[in-house]
Amino acid sequence: MEHEFDDDQEPDILAGALASLGSDIENAGDASAQADGDTESGEEDDADGDKNACGVPDGSGSQGSGSRDGGFGAPVADKTPSRFHRWVSGLSTAKTAKRVAAAAAVIAAIVGLSWLVSYEVTIHRLIAEQQATYQEYGFNPGRIITDAKFFDSTTMTEPQIQSFLNEKGAACTQQACLRSETFDTHDWPASEGCARYVSRGKQTAAQIVAAAAEACGINPQVFLVMLQKEQGLVTATQPEEAAYPMAMGLSCPDNAACDTRYSGFFNQVFGAAERFQYYEHHPSRYPYQANSVDSVRYNPSEACGAKDVYIQNTATALLYTYTPYQPDEAALKNIGDSCSSWGNLNFARLYRQWFGDTQ
Repeated sequence: MEHEFDDDQEPDILAGALASLGSDIENAGDASAQADGDTESGEEDDADGDKNACGVPDGSGSQGSGSRDGGFGAPVADKTPSRFHRWVSGLSTAKTAKRVAAAAAVIAAIVGLSWLVSYEVTIHRLIAEQQATYQEYGFNPGRIITDAKFFDSTTMTEPQIQSFLNEKGAACTQQACLRSETFDTHDWPASEGCARYVSRGKQTAAQIVAAAAEACGINPQVFLVMLQKEQGLVTATQPEEAAYPMAMGLSCPDNAACDTRYSGFFNQVFGAAERFQYYEHHPSRYPYQANSVDSVRYNPSEACGAKDVYIQNTATALLYTYTPYQPDEAALKNIGDSCSSWGNLNFARLYRQWFGDTQ
């Protein structure tokens, strides 16, 4: 879901929240005042009824008085309980408990309001920054590609995919070119978001990409872009055989060997399609989620730092889960440095170059 935040929206949030908070405070004050009135009136009646042994009210007359000209030569302390002492003595009463609860509710409302306003201001700022990055560099870190485009499995048919591979791989002269190579397939069970695939023996790359797109509801153009950004297979003039077992970079972490369960071109393509659907169905298990502010690193090294990104949609959350880095300024400017990561930047640029705008 995309988030729009107009300039006029922030004052409306503040006005509404402050009005609600004012109502809470007023109600809490009324309850507290009523409780005080009940307690004080009863205590004052008792004080007025207190008399000394001679039937004279305390604090009146001469010798029992607290005045300085009394018969004892020193003032006598006023025995009437102070407002503070009356409040302390009533702490255990139900009325006081209600006052404390009301005060706690008001404090919670203030804290909640402060957090809400701060979060909305942050989102507003990040969306503006991300849109400016897109305007200047063609890359929006918060919306790398729209959900509508990422999940459109009808953009290309199998023959169209084959024609695309023929065109982009025309310079390849080896036998193992992506446009002409065939790969073993096997049955792939149904899973969340993916239909069952029945093996058809050896298949071309175009046939496998088309089948994975249809089974899992992913744009086949997404697979073509990823095959290029991970191993350069689409345009390779002399592709290495070793590149095909890790064609999509699936389960090949930066600091460990690839998972052999996903080795092979077919396993890489179908595995990536299934993985995207798994990410979508279980977002809480991963650090990047749609419609949230998340810290995204520039590089596997923590020393390179990170920056907050407001992830505006599901497709972008999936891409960050798959490749958890964003480009730094050097990468955006095509300079690059020791902290630059190119994966998601290259995804956006290749998609735009081959298939049009990502937005």
